[in-house]
Amino acid sequence: MSYKAKYNKGFGYAKKVINLALEIDCEDELNEFLQHWVRDKEKKNKKVFNKENLLNINNSYKIHIKGAPKKHMKSAVEDITSKYINKKGKGR
Repeated sequence: MSYKAKYNKGFGYAKKVINLALEIDCEDELNEFLQHWVRDKEKKNKKVFNKENLLNINNSYKIHIKGAPKKHMKSAVEDITSKYINKKGKGR
């Protein structure tokens, strides 16, 4: 059954329940029931959501860098500094 069909079916039941509650003057009872039901389902949903998130946690210390690895950048910096130091040392 599609999402739209499920939604329409549930909405039809909701309309019947609301009309009945208004006819017999017990809308407060219905509202209280619905509030408890919503809170219960939200709590259960949070627990399931948290458990799913725990399974998907990656190592937060791993950093993925696009491009050349760090050691290549290091060697390029070392080459530049060594040239600068060698020129400075020869001039003395």
